[in-house]
Amino acid sequence: MKKYIFIFLVIAFMEAPSSFSQEFPKPLKGIEVKGSIEHRTRYEYSYSIFNPASNDGGIKSMDIFLGTDSTKDQRLSTEGYSHCSLYMKAISEDYLEKDFPVPVGSRAPDKWSCGYGKLPESSEISYGWGALDQSVIVQAGQTKKGFQLTSEGLPGIRDVRVEPELNLAFGPDGEEPDMSLFSKVIWTGKTIGPKAPPKNFDPTKFIQYIESLLDESSKLGWVKNRGTENSLNKQLIAAERQIGKNGNHPTKKMMEAFLKEVKNLKKKHLSSEAYALLYYNTQYFLDHLEVEKDHKDCGSHKGHNKGHKHP
Repeated sequence: MKKYIFIFLVIAFMEAPSSFSQEFPKPLKGIEVKGSIEHRTRYEYSYSIFNPASNDGGIKSMDIFLGTDSTKDQRLSTEGYSHCSLYMKAISEDYLEKDFPVPVGSRAPDKWSCGYGKLPESSEISYGWGALDQSVIVQAGQTKKGFQLTSEGLPGIRDVRVEPELNLAFGPDGEEPDMSLFSKVIWTGKTIGPKAPPKNFDPTKFIQYIESLLDESSKLGWVKNRGTENSLNKQLIAAERQIGKNGNHPTKKMMEAFLKEVKNLKKKHLSSEAYALLYYNTQYFLDHLEVEKDHKDCGSHKGHNKGHKHP
C-alpha cells in the first residue's frame, strides 16, 4: 500500500546516461469517483472510479480520508471488521496506534492492496487502495469497480485523492526525482464516506447538519435541479422551527414526510450520493429524536421555538 509515497512510484534506475528524465503525465482531470450505500447491519459503501479518455495517465491509487474530531465525535468500535485479501496490516496498525480514524472494513478489486495510512501532505488518516500490477491500473477511458468500505459511520461528504501511475528516474549521481511536480498531477475531489456520529445528539444542530449536506450536495451536482433543492430545504427549515414544540411531534411528522420525499426523488432528481446522505442521516435523526409518548397536540399551543432562525 502506498502510505509512504515511494511504495507506489515506478522507479527506473538508468545505466549511466549523461542526464536523466522524468516522465510525468498531465494532471488528472475529470475523474469520477461514484459512491453508493446499502445498509444491513452496517453501512456498505461501494465505489467505482472512472478515468476519462482525455487523460494521458493511468490511475494507480485512491484514498478516502476518514479523520475524526475527538472532542465532538463518537469513538466507534474497531471490532468485527475484515479487510481485503491484500490488506497492509503492519502499516495500518502502526497508524491506528497513533490516531483514531473512523473504523472500517474493506474489499478491493483483484491485485489491489488496501489499508490505513497518512499521506505526506495531510495530517488526516485515510484509507486507500493501490494497484500492485501494471495489468490492473485504471487506464484512460476505463472504469474500475469493486472498492468497498463497511462501517458503522454515518454517510458524510469526504475528501478523496487519486494518484496517477508515475515513471520516475534517479539521476546517474543519485539525484532524486523532483517531487514538487508530483502534487500537480494528482486529482482531489469529494465523495461519500463514513463519518462518526456526534457524541451528543442535539436535534437542532443535527438538522442544520442535514441542511448543510443538502447545500453541499447541490454545489457538487448531486442534487439535479434547483427546484428540488429549494423544496427539500424548505421542509428542513420548517421541521427545525418546530423542534421543542408539542413534544417534538410536529418535527417528527415533518421529517418522516421529508424522508418519504427523499425516497421518491431517488435516481430521478438525486444522485446515489445525495440520496444516501439525506436518507440515512434523516433516519438517524428520527431514531434519536426524543418524542413525548403521551403528549397531545394542542393546535393553539405556542411553544418556544428553539430552532435556528433563517432569514
